[in-house]
Amino acid sequence: MKKILAQAKKEWRLFRRDKLLIVLAVLMPLVLMSLAGGTQSLRLRNVRLLVYDEDNTPLSRTYLETYGAALTFRITPHEPDESP
Repeated sequence: MKKILAQAKKEWRLFRRDKLLIVLAVLMPLVLMSLAGGTQSLRLRNVRLLVYDEDNTPLSRTYLETYGAALTFRITPHEPDESP
């Protein structure tokens, strides 16, 4: 326990002596909080989701409508190619 207290006392003296360290210890968290608070939201919106419903049952359509109702996804139906 004596070694831990001696190390803490030594670090405290070094911390008090170094003015730049004191400024950084106070200023950096404030800068980081202001940057994090001012950034845009990380929520996704209007992500295109290409869907090809091969099952085409009422259950699968309900499932796709549930995804379409969410603000995150925008359902884009897949149109099969018109090939002979």
